[in-house]
Amino acid sequence: MQDDHDVVDDPRLSDWAREATAERVRAGEDPKQAELHGYADAIAALKLVRRIEARSATAPAAPAPPDRNAQASGAARSAAPARS
Repeated sequence: MQDDHDVVDDPRLSDWAREATAERVRAGEDPKQAELHGYADAIAALKLVRRIEARSATAPAAPAPPDRNAQASGAARSAAPARS
């Protein structure tokens, strides 16, 4: 239940609800229904975003991509004929 309170207290909710409501009104939905549905859309979107943010915050950092120059020079050394 705490998650629900956190979503309601999230400062993004009012802006997202306003935007979702406006989109629905522009699409021809009755303004009263658009407000209800827009608010529900914003809550659903915010819950999803918060879940992704939480997952990203706890995920280990991605390893750095390999250095292309190191790979190329290593490949060149492998391809060079061995000298005795």
